[in-house]
Amino acid sequence: MISTYVRRLRLATELLTLRQQRHMSSEALARAAGLPRTTVSRLENARMRPHSGDVIKILDQLGVTEDARTKVVAIASQAGERGWWEATTNVMGARQARCANLEAGATSIREYQMTLLPGLLQTADFAQARASADTADWSAHFDPRRAVEARLERQRLLRRPDGPRYDVVIDELAVRRPAVATSVLRDQLLHIAHRGETDPKSPFMCCPSTSEPPATRCRAQGSRSIRTRMTTRPSSRWTPSPTT
Repeated sequence: MISTYVRRLRLATELLTLRQQRHMSSEALARAAGLPRTTVSRLENARMRPHSGDVIKILDQLGVTEDARTKVVAIASQAGERGWWEATTNVMGARQARCANLEAGATSIREYQMTLLPGLLQTADFAQARASADTADWSAHFDPRRAVEARLERQRLLRRPDGPRYDVVIDELAVRRPAVATSVLRDQLLHIAHRGETDPKSPFMCCPSTSEPPATRCRAQGSRSIRTRMTTRPSSRWTPSPTT
């Protein structure tokens, strides 16, 4: 499945560009299309799930026809789909849901983790221990058990035959940090080592805390994750990812 979030960004760019090319204000477009101004604004800022009917009304008023119209309507249809993560966003956590969205359809994921072991490599026991411990991140409906299930689902998608390549650099601090019980951490590190040895699409490196590696490899202000996908317009996004 293609990331619905990325498709909304693509739709937003297309609609904004078409309107600006015609030197039309968002207020004038909304009036002509019979839509609230906020609908046009939210579509152009990727702030809502699009309805094909609204997009068609906008294209009508902008005079978009033939191939250009077909392309935008197709993007709107994809952007309006619901991913598996949307039904459980409240219980799995909004940040993890966004990560799952970005990972959908990605061709590569590159991650640097400075403080914790990456969520996409965590065992169920490690993930459960961290989800239960990080109570400060809990929302009113957050469920640690469902959050762990969602993380494991993201890992399964990563391992599918057409899944993305996953490159990760883990700082030695994250490896040595006693974030969970010793037995859980031991099993977790063995799991990562096994993945690195058996999965050619998931190579990883450990950045020694005493070394001075090139800045592009290990010097960072915090944990980062980059998801890249190939579409008509290649798109990538980075997100802070302390535990995702």
